[in-house]
Amino acid sequence: MSRSRLATILVGAILGRALLFNSVSPFGIAYVGAVGAAQGSFAIWSLTGVVIGILSRKHDFRWFDPRALGYLTTLVSVYIVSHQLYTRAVTSRWSLGIAVGGAAFATGIIARTAFGPGNGDILLVAAEACLAGIIASGLFRGRNVAARDDTDGSPEAVVLLLAGLVAGLTGIQMWRLSIGNIIGGACVAGLALLGGAGPGAAGGAMIGLVCAMSQERILPLAGSYAFGGLIAGLCREYGRVGAAAGFALGSAMLSFQITSGAAVPIFIAESFLASMLFLVVPGGVLPRIEHIVPVAKPARGCEAARARRLREQISKKLGDFSKIFEELASNLEHVPQASTVKDKAEAITLLHMIMSLCCGNCISYYNCWSKNFYKTYRDMLDLLALAELKGVISTDDLSNRIGKWCIQTRRLVETVNRLLQNYSVDRHWVRKLAESRAMVSGQLRGISDMMQGLAAELAASIEFDENIENRIARGLAEVGLPAGEVNVIRSREGKHLDIVISRHACANAEECRRAVAPIVSGIVGQPLIVWGANCEAKMSRPVCEFHLTPARNLRVTTAVTRVAKDRGGISGDAYSTIELSDGRFAIVLSDGMGVGPQAAAESTTAVSMLERLIEAGFDHEFSVKTVNSILLLRSPGETFATVDLAVLDLFTGDTEFIKIGSSPSFVKRGGEIITVRSSSLPAGIFSAIDIEKSRRRLIDGDILIMVSDGVIDSRLDPTGRDEWFIRMLRRLDSNDPHHIARAIVDKAKENTGGRLLDDMTVIVARVDRQGRNRGCMSHVASLKTGA
Repeated sequence: MSRSRLATILVGAILGRALLFNSVSPFGIAYVGAVGAAQGSFAIWSLTGVVIGILSRKHDFRWFDPRALGYLTTLVSVYIVSHQLYTRAVTSRWSLGIAVGGAAFATGIIARTAFGPGNGDILLVAAEACLAGIIASGLFRGRNVAARDDTDGSPEAVVLLLAGLVAGLTGIQMWRLSIGNIIGGACVAGLALLGGAGPGAAGGAMIGLVCAMSQERILPLAGSYAFGGLIAGLCREYGRVGAAAGFALGSAMLSFQITSGAAVPIFIAESFLASMLFLVVPGGVLPRIEHIVPVAKPARGCEAARARRLREQISKKLGDFSKIFEELASNLEHVPQASTVKDKAEAITLLHMIMSLCCGNCISYYNCWSKNFYKTYRDMLDLLALAELKGVISTDDLSNRIGKWCIQTRRLVETVNRLLQNYSVDRHWVRKLAESRAMVSGQLRGISDMMQGLAAELAASIEFDENIENRIARGLAEVGLPAGEVNVIRSREGKHLDIVISRHACANAEECRRAVAPIVSGIVGQPLIVWGANCEAKMSRPVCEFHLTPARNLRVTTAVTRVAKDRGGISGDAYSTIELSDGRFAIVLSDGMGVGPQAAAESTTAVSMLERLIEAGFDHEFSVKTVNSILLLRSPGETFATVDLAVLDLFTGDTEFIKIGSSPSFVKRGGEIITVRSSSLPAGIFSAIDIEKSRRRLIDGDILIMVSDGVIDSRLDPTGRDEWFIRMLRRLDSNDPHHIARAIVDKAKENTGGRLLDDMTVIVARVDRQGRNRGCMSHVASLKTGA
């Protein structure tokens, strides 16, 4: 006999024992009808199992007992009706329900007439027939669950089947403990772990009610199981152990309030054994139950429409905010700039002030400003221009004409110097205000661009791929790596794929990287890598959540060597390597002015701010301009820092270089050396800087070298500032980033004779094509050394 037939007989035997209110037994009738209509060849085995179950209840049914004969007659009639439905290929579950219920009611009435009133009251016959028809309809909906292809209606079928099995086992006792109550408690703990407090409490009430209907203690069981499911759901974040302990504690606590006497120890023992049984259930069972009865996450049918509408509203709001920031930036940009002393209006204003302060009470006023007005006006304008040029004038700077006829030369010089000094201060702060206005305008425009990009991403219709989610959940469960939750997020254009998996922690065994990632890669058909794992050690909870993203085509191996000018001192250079989730890899190098703590503070600020801005999704150009503004505002003295930024796309190899006052970068491609230069000033000197960007495509085997000024300027080469460096790179035959970085620093120290003129930093990054067998491994390695 095959395994499936034995399972059919076993399930039928348990359902045949299910007796509700000590009067009706609808589960056996429904099971025979559902199996007969769904799989005709198995109908006889289901009937055999139910008959075995009925006859095992010796205190309720006896051989040739009128009640037993009537029930057996009902089973045979339902078997015949369901087999006819199977022969005619009837697929409507409601047709099956009506046929089973009608056959059970008609046969029950006939049995009552033929075998006597021992077959029950007409109302009980009608109730049993109605329940049998409803249960048969629900079980028939889950006929494709075993195939795992069609999950429509399977939750209802599994819940009904589970309720019948629990009810059938309640009559089996060991040491006064009900096997059905123990299994029902384990089911409640499982529902709480999968769904949380709500499903746990609801499942506890339902299963407790089913168990109670087969006994005589409805209130105690239903109440204690519901409360136990609630506590288990609240403790689900602590994993299976937390859910089991929560159920045992909750049901035991409530048992003291709703019952008394000898029943209390029995309740506590059943709850404890239910928790123990739940703990020993194999790990692959829960994900399969979650797939069939998805209580842990709601259906996304109507939620998808709501999420889409919400996404559209948020996108619209972000677009509106973007327009507001854009308008603010435009308004600040179009404010008229302050005029200078050369403007005619300002010159006239200064002349009037000089006339008022110096010439107004002079006895020669009429002679200068009335009789010789044009000559005096022209000479005074020349004097103002001279004063603006020199900053401070003296009596010796007066023209021969003014010196000849002005009788208050000393007072005139003092008045002009004082007015121009005040005007210079005012003009300085006006210029500072204009610079701050330009900085704020640029930042507002950058925020506007970021919001616009975010709105575009939200409008790009991100979809959840439930088909792949189910395939991943089943695939992991089959190999003993069950996942608590799987979310697959894919853009409609298919350009972005993000898989988020939550499962029980593996105690730092790196199962996510070593086992889960290769399995999921095979399921989705492309290599994936682990990104952003929040493991137990990081979260202090027994849950691990990690992201899987497409493996990059390229990987980067970096090595960094740094030397401070003063042995044991602080280097004024700072650097960072940033791996971004979208497949970009950024390298940042900054050289603060001078050496020591002050230079280190400037370069560290530049690198830290640039790193945060790029990680937040801001545009590279905007990020560099913002760093320049921060350095300009925070540095009261003449301090600055260079910025050397390289951003590599690990899918295509396209690399964008942005250099602000930094030394050239070099790409070594075999014997060829490609130089990337810039002529812009360092950051923190002027409020407006010109961003010079250049692009190169790096290929497999390319080596990128980025250095600070201390390396390039270690030797003065008459043929060019960096010619010696290029010749040295050509002679290097190694492709090991660590060896290259050390060789460059050693050569630079040799150039200076051991007496360093500046801090030295060398970053070497080798680009390699990702091997197929390494698709799920980390693609970034780093070596950092000092000298």
